[in-house]
Parts: sequence; structure tokens; C-alpha cells
Amino acid sequence: MRRLISATFLFLSLFVFADAQDIIITKDRLKIEAKVVHVNRSTIDYKEFDKPDGELKTMLKSNIASIAYENGIVEVYDNTNSEGQTSSVRPQARQALTCADMDNVTYKGGELFYNNRALSNKEIKYAIRNCKPELYKQYQSGHHRMVAGIVTTCVGLDFLASGCVFIAFSSVFDNDNDDDDYFEEEEDEIHDIWFGLGVGFAAVGATATAIGVPLWVSGVNKRNRTIQQFKDGFSDRTSGYSEPVHIDLVSHKNNIGLALKF
Repeated sequence: MRRLISATFLFLSLFVFADAQDIIITKDRLKIEAKVVHVNRSTIDYKEFDKPDGELKTMLKSNIASIAYENGIVEVYDNTNSEGQTSSVRPQARQALTCADMDNVTYKGGELFYNNRALSNKEIKYAIRNCKPELYKQYQSGHHRMVAGIVTTCVGLDFLASGCVFIAFSSVFDNDNDDDDYFEEEEDEIHDIWFGLGVGFAAVGATATAIGVPLWVSGVNKRNRTIQQFKDGFSDRTSGYSEPVHIDLVSHKNNIGLALKF
């Protein structure tokens, strides 16, 4: 049980914070979780992700296969060059959207779409943080609440299922036809133990699920509202202008008249 709880909270921690790191893959297939500080012509400077206050390390680009940045951009380095030459970079996958690109982004069902492609959570987070920083904390709050709700619900369902299994297992020892009073008492005790465990697990699971589902739903709603506010901010900027009301002189065949335009 301790392992289940520990694994659950480890999963929650990784889910919430994993997208804040850069991943460096070396030519030797070594994976380094880092925070890239500077990218120079032939080297990169980085710090280990779990040691943000640690020493600044330097690595030659010729030793790097690829870097996956937190904003979704993946850089693949061409290591076929001869020794002494600077490795070239081939951008892969998705490019980070600029604030100017937000005018062409559409909102639908809690997601943002650019050129008919749904943006990833990393891209949405990156866009909000850079283009509408005043909404960033609100988005993070909704996202974290949603993740907490998902994990709490999953844990609750696990406990609930375990409780049902324990209760079902306790029925094996519920034997009233045993002629031996001693064994009957032993079986009753075992039955009571398993049945009590089952009821306890089921109660904890039902409570956790009852807490997790509303937390999950409220987190999703808050996240979606923030994304919609983010998009509406750019929509207002582009559609806020309206042509002033004016009167035009128009002609139609042999008639002349006035047209009110607004």
C-alpha cells in the first residue's frame, strides 16, 4: 500500500513539473535532464535540472544528438561534420508560436488550433506565459487542480476496487456449515478482518473519488476558461475596430438615394 501511495505521488510530481525541463540526448545515448542557459556557436551551457543552483556545465555541440526544449521545440544536431567544424542544427517537430501567430489561432472545446493542428499543453503554456503573463498563474492553477483531481480520482478508484476485492475474498471464510466450532471461530475472525479491510478501503476510495472528480472538473473548467480568455484577448485586439456610422450617396439605375452604413 505504501508503494502504491508513493508511486501515485511520484507520478503527480512528474506530471506537474516534467514539462519545465530540457532534455539533452548525447551521441552516446545518454539522457540528461537539464536547464539550458546559453547556446553558443560550438557549445551549450546548462545546469542539471535537479540542481538549479549548481555549477554551470559546458558541452560541445559535436557531442550532442538532440535537445528537446520545454516549449516543444526539438533541435537535432548534424554530427556528420568533420572534426573541428561546428555542428549544424536541424529544427524538428513543432516551432514555438509567436504572439503575432495568436491572431490565426482558433479556440474550440478547450483547445487551441493553429492551421488545423491542436496545440500541445506545452505550446499553450509557453504562449500564455510569453503573450499574456497575467493569465499564467490562473492557467497553472487550473492545470495543477486538474492533475490533482485526476490522480485523486485514480487513487480513489484503486482503493474502491481493492475494497470490493477484499469484501469478496472475505466471503470465502463465511462458512456457517462447519461442524468444528474452533475452526468456525477462526474463519469468522479471518472473515471479519478481510471484511473490515474491504469496507475501510472502499470508504477511503469512495471519499477520494468524491473529492477527486469535482476537483478534476473544476480544474478543467478553470483551465479552459483561461485558454478562452487568452484567445479572446487577441480576438478583441483584431475585431475591436468597427467602421463609424456614416451616410453615403448611392445611385441605382436612374435613382439616387442616401444609404446609412454602420
